[in-house]
This record gives sequence, C-alpha cells and structure tokens, in this order.
Amino acid sequence: MALTRGGGSWLADWGLPALLVIGMLAGLLVPVVRIAGQPGHPVRVLTGRWGSRALAKLRRRPRV
Repeated sequence: MALTRGGGSWLADWGLPALLVIGMLAGLLVPVVRIAGQPGHPVRVLTGRWGSRALAKLRRRPRV
C-alpha cells in the first residue's frame, strides 16, 4: 500500500457548505414567497406598503 498526501480543495471547504446553506434558505423561503404571491394576502399588502413608502422616500431625496 502506498501512502499519499491529501490535497486540499477550497471548493470542498467553502463551496459545498455555502451551497447547502443557500439551499436550506431557499427551502425555508418557498412558503413565504408562495403566500406573498397571492393577491390580497396580508403579507403581500404589507410588503407592498413598505415598498411604496421606500420608493416615496427615495424620490423625495434631493439629488446632488
């Protein structure tokens, strides 16, 4: 039997865990996005109000 040195891989060290975390977050957000996409749902109404207020604040800012 021959012994070999282990080679490190940055992709295995960081890429795989990052993909797993992104996948878990996406899985958790699916129900939220699905509910928020329904017309008249309280989540959609609330986020629409927040978005409208944010856009209104951006429009009021003086441009330099």
